[in-house]
Amino acid sequence: MSQNGIFASFNFDDSVDRYDYRSIIRAYLSSKKLKTVDAARAIEISAPFLSQVLNSRRSLPDDRAMLISRWMGFKGKQQKYFLLLVRYCNTSVQEIKDSLLIELEELLGSINTGEMAAEISHEVMAAISRWYHFAIFELVKLEDFEPNPY
Repeated sequence: MSQNGIFASFNFDDSVDRYDYRSIIRAYLSSKKLKTVDAARAIEISAPFLSQVLNSRRSLPDDRAMLISRWMGFKGKQQKYFLLLVRYCNTSVQEIKDSLLIELEELLGSINTGEMAAEISHEVMAAISRWYHFAIFELVKLEDFEPNPY
């Protein structure tokens, strides 16, 4: 994920698969320079269980997914995305997968749009909304500018 992606605040790089919760957890651990054992202790789950989840030998139940998402600091739409993603990865029924994928895509779009909008301050937005001021200013600076064209 890029810096402007769904989990931009964690500075994940583009190698993070946003459709694999294990990849997101691994990237989080890496960004915090945490070992699996230390993370498991902080989350209050067993280290072997977390290791098995990260190595795709066990699925992550909803209750533990909630613990992990809270521990990683996910809130609101980020948390909802993560929890849906866990369900998406854990199900083998194609119809459910398809439905969850649609929800994930919609949520991903709304999160990315919201993050981009949040990055633009009120002052910058006010300046952009008065774009014509910049155009007039540039025109006035032209050498052959005449204030009264008639």
